[in-house]
Amino acid sequence: MINPSDPTSLNKKELLDDENEEIENIEDTSEIENNNLKQKVENKNSKTFLDFIKKVENKEVEDINELSEEENQEEEIEDNMPGSESIKENIIDKIEINLIPDNVSTIPVQINKMIKCGFIFGASITIIFLIYLGIYLYGKSSEKKVEDIRSENAKLEQQYKSYKESLEDIKNTKQNLDEIVKLLNNHIYWTKFFNLLEENTIPEVFYYNFTGDTSGQITLNAITDSYLNVSRQMIAFKNAENFVDSISVNNASANKLKIKKEETNSNNTIQEESEENKIETEEQNIIAFSVFLDLKDDVFLKIENKKDPEIIINLQDEENNNTDVGENSVLPDINNNTENENLYDLSDEEINKLLEDENLEEIANQIEEELNQTQKED
Repeated sequence: MINPSDPTSLNKKELLDDENEEIENIEDTSEIENNNLKQKVENKNSKTFLDFIKKVENKEVEDINELSEEENQEEEIEDNMPGSESIKENIIDKIEINLIPDNVSTIPVQINKMIKCGFIFGASITIIFLIYLGIYLYGKSSEKKVEDIRSENAKLEQQYKSYKESLEDIKNTKQNLDEIVKLLNNHIYWTKFFNLLEENTIPEVFYYNFTGDTSGQITLNAITDSYLNVSRQMIAFKNAENFVDSISVNNASANKLKIKKEETNSNNTIQEESEENKIETEEQNIIAFSVFLDLKDDVFLKIENKKDPEIIINLQDEENNNTDVGENSVLPDINNNTENENLYDLSDEEINKLLEDENLEEIANQIEEELNQTQKED
């Protein structure tokens, strides 16, 4: 309690009143400054605001230091006075000193939080946009790849269908060719037989009839002018290993054939029936004989040329392969081909040598004996 009669108490009271007035002045000043600070915060940017806050804080720190010095002095005075502790506690409870306003102290923190939140939000939006853009572009590229693959598959399917159709055509063609080759391999070619017969016939022998079939049994009726030519023909057939398996000669006989030669004497003018005609007749010996040939199995089959694989078939010269040739069939003239060199046009010495080697002289002698017997009977 303050005693009014005590001058020391009065001095304390005056000091307290002075302190209260100073505190009120400080509070008024701080309110004014707070209002000014609020206006400055609203009008200035954050940098100016922070600089101002720093200045205020420095000033307040100085005021606080001054007040702390005064309080220390008062505390020293009060400590020397009785009952000063209770008075000090009451004054401290009543006086609340806050030199920094609450709003001012939290504004920089809020701004920093807002900046951080804005940065995080912007970064999140940017990342999400980039992810969405990447997914969108990847989807577009994937769709394009899928379309390309589909178009490629469609082309491949079309090519597969065309190749399959071509393969079927090739298979059918191959089957047809196989059938044709089979038919050709089993086909009978009389042209090959006639060509071989021509190659193995000497120029002095002529055929006027033959019988036979595709089994390879052929009988040829021929004529020539001597038994020597008969022997030469037999040698020729025997040496034709690619053509004949076996040969035999039957019914060799000699006949005289009368040949008429007609000569006409006429002037350049037209003559009537009184025109004189001179007719001359000559007799010539003809040897008629029959040759039985047992041919090779492939004589009537496909013609093969090892040097030239091309097969030349003349269908116009081909005979009927399903019927036997009759006795009165007309053979082609196979002896008038003078362009081809006949391998069997041998000299007399070569013929005699072959007759000795092949023992065909006996056959010629038998044929001569039969001819002599026939002449005697006539």
